[in-house]
Amino acid sequence: MNITCSAPGKVLLAGGYIVLDPQYSGLVVGLDAKGYATTTTSSSRQGLIHVNSPQFIDAEWSYTVDWHSSPIQVFQQNDKQSPNPFVQLALFYVLNYIFPSGKQPEDWRDLNVIIQVDNSYYHQPELPKDLHSYPKFNFLNCKLHEVKKTGLGSSAAMITSFISSVFLTLSQLTGKDSAQPQLTIPTKTIIHNLSQIAHCAAQGKVGSGFDVGAAVWGSCIYRRFDPQLIQHLLVDPTYQLTGEHFSGDLRQVVQKEWSPVKPFTLPSHYRLLMGDVAGGSGTPGMVKKVQKWQKENKDSEKLFNDLYSHVSALQHLFMSATKSSTDLRNHFQSIRKILQSLTSLANVDIEPEAQSKVLDKLEAIDGVVGTGVPGAGGFDAQFCVLQNDKHQIEKVIDLWNSCGVTPMQVGPTDAGLSVVDNFL
Repeated sequence: MNITCSAPGKVLLAGGYIVLDPQYSGLVVGLDAKGYATTTTSSSRQGLIHVNSPQFIDAEWSYTVDWHSSPIQVFQQNDKQSPNPFVQLALFYVLNYIFPSGKQPEDWRDLNVIIQVDNSYYHQPELPKDLHSYPKFNFLNCKLHEVKKTGLGSSAAMITSFISSVFLTLSQLTGKDSAQPQLTIPTKTIIHNLSQIAHCAAQGKVGSGFDVGAAVWGSCIYRRFDPQLIQHLLVDPTYQLTGEHFSGDLRQVVQKEWSPVKPFTLPSHYRLLMGDVAGGSGTPGMVKKVQKWQKENKDSEKLFNDLYSHVSALQHLFMSATKSSTDLRNHFQSIRKILQSLTSLANVDIEPEAQSKVLDKLEAIDGVVGTGVPGAGGFDAQFCVLQNDKHQIEKVIDLWNSCGVTPMQVGPTDAGLSVVDNFL
């Protein structure tokens, strides 16, 4: 048996920083750059799980399951392998959700999992002259921790597709899902919640979660869940010490609906383009600086409320029957101005000057309704929303090329987490 699942990437068009606060929501567009995970069962029953990511050097991890501990624990077999907390904790949470501890289940079979992601997630090396394009899953000739990311949500897409593939495989093995694997809304909710918990535990903090939200639900209006909901479930990948009631607590939390997500579709007469700046930014450090400024300045609430008024207006305009390009442009420009103020006030490169110069030129192109630096900002990427017109699109691409920004081969998708049939 083998099951492949895919999960999309993300771009936070509007709502950077305020999306960390559950009283606000962000406008998230799912991207057709996807992460894939294929889980295959073997005939052996030794409590072993092997995981491989063939796009990187030495990206193989082998784990042993300790069924007798409470909760069930997952240990890396080879100390010489670099640890992968995302994979290890994903397995820890899925196994403890599905199985009771005490003994190995009768229907258990050892697992092999292959993880692959589309090329758009990483900066690619220069294309050899004898090739017209990269292979679909290009080998990057580096170790996983050395890769340069483009900021499209690779870790969220990876962990979500991984958990989904393993979860559906184990559900088939245990007879909980005897039909063809399907991602119903209740199943997606469970996978979303498990993925959020595993992702937060691997990062060592509770983030906004919009990247995992997009990986499961696709394009959406996202509102953060209450961080206190999962704080007591976060464990360290090395020790995994909790308590005998952990699995029950985990199931109780995971089976709840946390925060409702509203589906969102970018209207077909608009086009979303993404540009790779190839700089890279440390999002956690930027967020900490903004949060520090927010705590120390009483005027921050007014700024954040002003920001959300424009984010909310964008959400309503995109979803309304009558969509005014002029109104959209005004709100996108207002969001940029507020983020530029925040850049100065908090001394954080949310919209660095080098980015501003290119974005200003983009806004001058006829048909462009919105530009910006997505998410927390910085030097990762740029987005451009414009009317879906071939000539205007060419002008944006030409401008990016002249400014050293690489147009990315990605576009929006409404589809979220999916089972992939006949995956090669």
